Amino acid sequence: MQRHRVLLVDDESRFTGRLTAELERLGAPVERVGSVRAAEEVLRGVCTGAEPGAGPGSGLVPMDLILVNLDAVEAGARAVARLKRAAPAAEIVALADRPSMEDARVCMDMGAFDYFVRSAPLDELLLILHDAAEKLRYVAEAATSPFADSCGASAASGGRP
Repeated sequence: MQRHRVLLVDDESRFTGRLTAELERLGAPVERVGSVRAAEEVLRGVCTGAEPGAGPGSGLVPMDLILVNLDAVEAGARAVARLKRAAPAAEIVALADRPSMEDARVCMDMGAFDYFVRSAPLDELLLILHDAAEKLRYVAEAATSPFADSCGASAASGGRP
């Protein structure tokens, strides 16, 4: 995870403080923003992974589903889709206050890598972020593979660009 930037989209300072401290201890650079609009701006221009082949908009994005400026989990799921459109290579982890299979399904259908309930141990979120970082690494490796064709597709992506 230390090779990937983390863009933490959350307005709850207590949680973000704990998560930021733990991620920085693990060597991950963390940027915190409190709105979806700010996250879109960062993803479009600044948030780049350190992995070879990682371009603008790649990185790990834990995102609160219910920010002050959003009115429901459904709006949070739509925000996941907005961020994926702004940065398709970013891996978004939806952060929720309550467990809900339906909310998790909707978020993942919108492009989230995973769904995390804040009442779970923080170590579980760190494992999810580690898995997302591994996915980013594999995608970057596939993009630079000698087996990638001229369109950027590779065997690792099933031939899809």
